Amino acid sequence: MTHQVYTIPHEENWWTRYFSFKQLLTEYPAVGEMYSDLKLKLAKEYPANIPAYTAAKLPFVATATSIAFDKYGTAKADDETIEQVHSGIHTCFQDEIKIAMLSQDEKISNI
Repeated sequence: MTHQVYTIPHEENWWTRYFSFKQLLTEYPAVGEMYSDLKLKLAKEYPANIPAYTAAKLPFVATATSIAFDKYGTAKADDETIEQVHSGIHTCFQDEIKIAMLSQDEKISNI
């Protein structure tokens, strides 16, 4: 398979979460690179199993989305995302993402 097509219900909260996540990845290229590397790794692990691929990248996406909510204040996390992040399931990427963001912010402030 070379392409995937997604259909998404028109829900304001979903789009706000999506754009917050994308804004984080755009503003912090190191975080975007982490996500890209993860997706490439998972695509090799689950070449024909899209549900497993999606489930495996959820910890990164949920953590990054939670951080984006805190940073941009553009949306409130839905109950499911809050529950997943606060239950500790998705904290595995939190330090890595925040270190990448801090590193870039320090570089910018030193210019």
